[in-house]
Amino acid sequence: MNRSENTGGEIPAEAASLRARVAGLEQAEAERERAEAARRMSEEEWRNLFENAQIGLYRSKVDGSCIVAANAKLAEILGCSIEELVGQPAMVRYANPSDREEVMQQLRKNGALTDYEVEVVAKSGEIRTCLISMKSYPERGYLEGSAIDITKRRRAEAALRRAHEELEARVAERTADLRSANERLRREIAERKEAEEALRQGQKEKEAILNSLVEHVLYHDMQMRILWANEAACESAGLPLEELAGRHCYEIWGQRADPCEDCPVAGARQTGRPHAVEKSTPDGRSWFVRGHPVRDGNGEITGLVELTLETTERKRAEEASRVFTRSMEQSRDGIIITDADSRITFANRAAEVFLRLAANEIIGRRSDEVFTIDRRTQDQIDASLKNEGSWSGLVEVAQHDADPLAIELTRLLISDERETPIASVSVIRDARYARRLESLQHVAEVAAGTDATDDEVVHKIMAHLPELVDTDRWSIFLHSPQNETLELRFFSEGERELAQAAPVLSVGNSLTGQVFRRGEVLVSADLLRDHRFSGNPTLHSMLPLVRRLNARAICILPLRAGSKTVGTLTVSDRRVRTFTLEEINVLKTLAGQIGLLLGRDRREQARRPRASQPRRANMVTVVAQSESMKRVINVAEHVAATDLPVLILGPTGVGKGHLAKYIHTIGPRADGPFLAVNCACLDGQLILSELFGHERGAFTGAVRQQKGCFELANGGMLLLDEVIELPDSAQAKLLQLVETQQFRRVGGQQTIATDVRIICTTNADIRECVRSGKLRQDLYYRLNTAEILMPPLRDRPEDVEPLAVAHLRTQSLATGEPVCRLTDGALARLREYHWPGNVRELQNVLSQASTHGSGVISARDLRFSPVVSPLADELAKEPAGRSERGLILDALRRHRWNRSLTAKELGIHRNTLRDRMRKYHITD
Repeated sequence: MNRSENTGGEIPAEAASLRARVAGLEQAEAERERAEAARRMSEEEWRNLFENAQIGLYRSKVDGSCIVAANAKLAEILGCSIEELVGQPAMVRYANPSDREEVMQQLRKNGALTDYEVEVVAKSGEIRTCLISMKSYPERGYLEGSAIDITKRRRAEAALRRAHEELEARVAERTADLRSANERLRREIAERKEAEEALRQGQKEKEAILNSLVEHVLYHDMQMRILWANEAACESAGLPLEELAGRHCYEIWGQRADPCEDCPVAGARQTGRPHAVEKSTPDGRSWFVRGHPVRDGNGEITGLVELTLETTERKRAEEASRVFTRSMEQSRDGIIITDADSRITFANRAAEVFLRLAANEIIGRRSDEVFTIDRRTQDQIDASLKNEGSWSGLVEVAQHDADPLAIELTRLLISDERETPIASVSVIRDARYARRLESLQHVAEVAAGTDATDDEVVHKIMAHLPELVDTDRWSIFLHSPQNETLELRFFSEGERELAQAAPVLSVGNSLTGQVFRRGEVLVSADLLRDHRFSGNPTLHSMLPLVRRLNARAICILPLRAGSKTVGTLTVSDRRVRTFTLEEINVLKTLAGQIGLLLGRDRREQARRPRASQPRRANMVTVVAQSESMKRVINVAEHVAATDLPVLILGPTGVGKGHLAKYIHTIGPRADGPFLAVNCACLDGQLILSELFGHERGAFTGAVRQQKGCFELANGGMLLLDEVIELPDSAQAKLLQLVETQQFRRVGGQQTIATDVRIICTTNADIRECVRSGKLRQDLYYRLNTAEILMPPLRDRPEDVEPLAVAHLRTQSLATGEPVCRLTDGALARLREYHWPGNVRELQNVLSQASTHGSGVISARDLRFSPVVSPLADELAKEPAGRSERGLILDALRRHRWNRSLTAKELGIHRNTLRDRMRKYHITD
């Protein structure tokens, strides 16, 4: 029973499912039939549209290689049948191959192309213009395109353009004709108006021309009455034309009743020819007056014209020109004037003497044919003339058939009102005059700035002797009252053998004693052949030594301290020469300075007879209370016994140079020279010359041979401060010298051997300088055999008090005043301060604090922010690498090398400026 019921329930369910499936199939079949009918209808509609379209349509393979379908319109456009198109490439009929490439590129890039204008070739050969559009269907494998024939439209447009252009041409032609006719009419009207205006203004123009003249123009009748006068004449008379008319000129300007005896107007009326005279008025003015007769058409004189020109300024200018020419001719300076082409138009007598040429050999020639300046200096002169209009400096002039001449040249550019150069003026002076004056001034400064007469001071003064009299041999004998002799106290290197042979001379029978006794200068051009001394027994006994030294010319001068003669100065020369009067006067001035120095030294010794003997100049001590400085001293004493180069590092002002001198004084070279060179102050050729010396003519301004520091420091020590500032050329030469102890002077060929110990200092990170290439690596290894690092003062406060005490004691010895005492408060402030300027700042603070003269320095006397000079302030603002030398040069150029104005701007004394110019080799 249950099974029957279950079977009966399952059959209806399966039947229902079957009916549902059958209904779905029937519905799907119906939809398929409807879709098929729609597709057939769509294809029919598309075919009708494709075949009956009014634009050319086609379908091709996706790469355009073969047309598979085309409509009749496309066949019509191309003038062929549909059958001929099918199978051909889609773009085969393009007239321009580049169009094919562009179309394919656009299709590849965008898959479609719209309204692209191309020219196609019909079957008949006719060129037709079409707008084509294409779209690619890669997934269907075909390409559809269209073409619209716009040939007629383009032709119509072209015809329209041509018609428009023809119309515009006709309009332009007609317009030009009208404009030309209008212009002719305007010109005719303008010419007629101009002619009418010319007729009306003729008289006024004549009067304007006469009124524009600076001459006085008067028109007289035959009775010499004024009929007309120009404005210049009216202004001179101080009357208007109405008041001048009808009167005589002699009434107005001569204030007389009768004509002048030499009246040019009367002379022209009488002779019938122009008549001219020059007149002077009581007020000192000069006039040039001219009378002209005026004739009518028949040749009859109908009037008289008087022209008067004031010549006062011209005569004054002519006289000034004559005076100027005479002053230039009489000038002791050589003056040369050249035109714009550098041809000499004037040369005075002094220039002839300088150039050793007559005027007719100079005038008309180019300046570079008469004397030649080296190319580098000439370029500097030309640049300065172009930028500033002037140049001044020392140059060496190469003359034709003569030795080079060192001159002081000043050149000024002359320009017209349009700033166009028309001439130049050159003033030349013998450079020896300027150098002698500068050397004597420096000698006076050295003598005034010292109280002691030691070997260093005397040699510093006598170092200027070559610039004064062109010789470097000298000796100074001082009188010894105990035994009435003259003892040799100071002498040059060239007189060392003479000093060994005759260190003491008799006051009685020697030439030096003769000068000492009489107080008169003794001069001889040739000591060996001077008959005045042939009978002198002392000289006769010294003849072998004199011949060996080849001492010929001699000048012996007395040294006076007030009214008392204290010794003699002897200047000699290996050459036979005559000391000129000017050179003798220069030597007298030099001897006077040395005498004043000796007298001051003796008075000082007499005033302090109990003073202890001063410490030797080469004795140096170093304060070292802190452990760090004790280590520095320990290393310094260790390396002092060797000859190894030493490299001292540390910030500015810690005393690197002082430590170098300490190493020198405790080492085996203590008796040798100690020289120091600041490498940051000089650049290029100057540092090479300073270190290695130069030969005569090695560069501009090298008028004589000069020994360098390596040669002068032979047997001693040379300190190179800020060695990293050396240029590459100097570093290379220094490396060679360190390795071989040999060098050559600048411009020289001879190799010179020297025995010098080198100490280098710098406040920079020297290893960073090596890494950056500023210092050669091989040179660094040679110099860094012994390195000493000095700590800043802020890291060793234990040294502040002993340094301060030592400085105050040294200051007391120098001034002769009692030693200043520091209070506890002052010492506390000194220890607390951070000392950015290190020991140098400490010394400066103490020196300022001790100026009040009380003998005690308290805390409120200490000033840690001193006012700096404008020069120091300017240096502080400058970027790294800008040197003090550059700032001084800029200031000098701004003030046209006026030293007083330059020193005022820089905030330093004029003497300080002169010393720094000498230090940096700055010459004007």
